Amino acid sequence: MPHTLSEFGVKFQKTKLDNGIDVFLFCRTGMPLCLRVVFFAGSRFDFVPGTAHFLEHMLVAGTNKFPSKDKLAEPLERIGGNFSASTNLNYIRLSITVPQKEDLNVGLEILEEMLFHSLFADKIIENERNSIISEIGEAEEDPYYILDSIYYPIVFRKTPLENNVMGNKDSISKIEKQNLLKHKDTYLRAGNMCIIASGGATIEEYLPLLNKHFTDYKPEKHFVTPQKAPISRENYIECKPYRDNKQVYAKIGFRTIGMNENDRELFSIDLTAGILGKGRASRLLKELRYKKGLVYSVGAKHSNYPDAGNFSISTSFEHNKLESVINTAISELKKIEKDGISKDELDFAKFAITKSVFNNTQTSWSWINMHEDEMVFNPELARTIDYYMNEINSLTLEEVNSVVKKYLHKDNFYLALCGIDKHSFETLKNLW
Repeated sequence: MPHTLSEFGVKFQKTKLDNGIDVFLFCRTGMPLCLRVVFFAGSRFDFVPGTAHFLEHMLVAGTNKFPSKDKLAEPLERIGGNFSASTNLNYIRLSITVPQKEDLNVGLEILEEMLFHSLFADKIIENERNSIISEIGEAEEDPYYILDSIYYPIVFRKTPLENNVMGNKDSISKIEKQNLLKHKDTYLRAGNMCIIASGGATIEEYLPLLNKHFTDYKPEKHFVTPQKAPISRENYIECKPYRDNKQVYAKIGFRTIGMNENDRELFSIDLTAGILGKGRASRLLKELRYKKGLVYSVGAKHSNYPDAGNFSISTSFEHNKLESVINTAISELKKIEKDGISKDELDFAKFAITKSVFNNTQTSWSWINMHEDEMVFNPELARTIDYYMNEINSLTLEEVNSVVKKYLHKDNFYLALCGIDKHSFETLKNLW
């Protein structure tokens, strides 16, 4: 039988505010209330690297009514709630959590303050600038951060998707107040947003409060999906040293398609990620760890943006195992390209993916996180997780193997390495 949201005890509702803002709600009785305002305003739009992330800091640094971050937090923390903010390539997000529906007005007042009354005082800007520079310094000590800073620029070269969300210390030092306000006016005040909520309140209980607190927001346009990102194979293998180079951090990648291009292909790649690198029964963990003892862990992931996607395999290992690990991973990729996956593997992956949804939807935030992209870029369709589960279950072996051959091959191969020098790097150029 097809899956439905009733299996999760969830009722999905969607509507619009009086000013046209899209609102999506996953109503689940007895759960805490979580709400997120999502702006299509992330670092892909940065003119100066790090601007969107800097703006996110400023939105929660103090407002006219609550002139400091601690004052802004007090009303929510008094009732056991909290707020948060985040930035990625696509989005700037502002989020609140409140324990019960009678607390909603408190949380929405804080959101209204952050959106419409944030202070951009020179002293606060300098404080946040120094905080971000420290944040970057801390990140630069993390090999996985360095690995991503190598990986994204080679996979998404010459596209906005290669932008580093935090920017760099030099770019942060150059961002001025006018850059922050321009980004806010262009992307946060231009209608490119929606509201997603989850928890134990109905749309009828949300609407009066949302209309009250968002009445000053005047949308000017709807979401616009960017054009398909170009593909570049220039310098498709890249590396950077890290400390003493004893440990290597590696990410193998393949360009795929963006959201809304072809659901059946996207879901086929998701299944392939499960077969290759999710869990103890995955192909790569069996080969790299259980059979050869080359790594401790390995994972595969499929990520998508509106204009492009990428399939990646990540692992780490000692320097003297470099060629053995990469050779073994490529060997498995060649096998799956040549021979395809088996019917048993397909059935296993389908069952694992659909069953895992029940584990992964236990919190109010999980429903928002899981549906964010769909609600932002497909507000009219607004398909929910049951659609994904049913589509996964309907995929055929022929479909999945066709997609494997289409994307997982040497002419679509990228390799990023953190922890090796150029001399070691040269030996890898002819591995595939």
